[in-house]
Amino acid sequence: MRYFPVSVDLSTDRGLVWKVSRPKLEALIKQKREDDRRAEFEARLRERYAEFRPIYEEFIHVALPDHVRDFAPNWADACRLPCIVELASSDGAFPRINGARVATITTRLTAEVHEAVCQIKRDLVEMLHREYHQTHRDALPPPPLEMAQVDAELAKATSLFICHRCPLQTAVS
Repeated sequence: MRYFPVSVDLSTDRGLVWKVSRPKLEALIKQKREDDRRAEFEARLRERYAEFRPIYEEFIHVALPDHVRDFAPNWADACRLPCIVELASSDGAFPRINGARVATITTRLTAEVHEAVCQIKRDLVEMLHREYHQTHRDALPPPPLEMAQVDAELAKATSLFICHRCPLQTAVS
């Protein structure tokens, strides 16, 4: 077997390697920077939510009447309310959440909590309707109800919800 000398110009090969790999490396570096920025933002956002949690719980107990408070969104659901998301994530989630900043959204927060309560009540009535019709073998869509009718339906003794995690049974209203 004969070996032939191969002349390789390392300067041009390195240039070629760099030309090929540079765009890929730059894209990887850019993606890493974006991921780091996103992780920092998410960490700040978790801090803002932690700052807002006691304020929200106090708001629920002070600003809402009992019939609304019973159905008010818990903290995990409240974190999805648009005004809370907007407050926590404003300006890159850098500013701390305090009473003055919360005072600017109190009206919106009250309205969004009331909307969430109405939706929760409608979902509960839909669950009752679905459960009733599954046992009677006729699948009818739930009729559209006004909020007064929804409240009356939930006030019935048959509106008993069972927690599958514990043996307690509690009436909704």
